[in-house]
Order: sequence, then C-alpha cells, then structure tokens
Amino acid sequence: MQLSFTKYLWEDVEEVYVKKYDTIGEYGFGIKSGPFGTGYLFGGNTGLQLIFKNGTRLIVTTRKPVELEKILGTLR
Repeated sequence: MQLSFTKYLWEDVEEVYVKKYDTIGEYGFGIKSGPFGTGYLFGGNTGLQLIFKNGTRLIVTTRKPVELEKILGTLR
C-alpha cells in the first residue's frame, strides 16, 4: 500500500499553537477530515494546531506537549 503525502509550507501558516482538543466531539481517532479541519490523531488529547492563511486547519496529536511547547518557543 502506497501512502500519499501532503506538503505544508511554513510561510502558509497564519497561526500555530498547542491546544487540548475534545477527542470525541472534534475529531475522534485516526486521520480525519471534518468541520474542524483535518486531524492526524494517534493518541493523547493535546495537539499542534495549525491555521493556514487560506483558513484551513490541521491538528497533529502529541503525547509530549511540554516538549512541543519548547520546540515552538525556539521557532518563534
């Protein structure tokens, strides 16, 4: 099975932050698309939320939100 990949450009990102999300109410688990945007959800209830300049949203979960916050701090 061939996986497809999507490339997201940093310059297309309007806003980025770590957020807690409602696993059941917003996305569920797995790779999802819906009214809240696209989600890559593989555990935990915290994710990296990206909001793009065109209004689309993407969230990627993490089980290490503290480490993620540190990385974002260095990028800002």
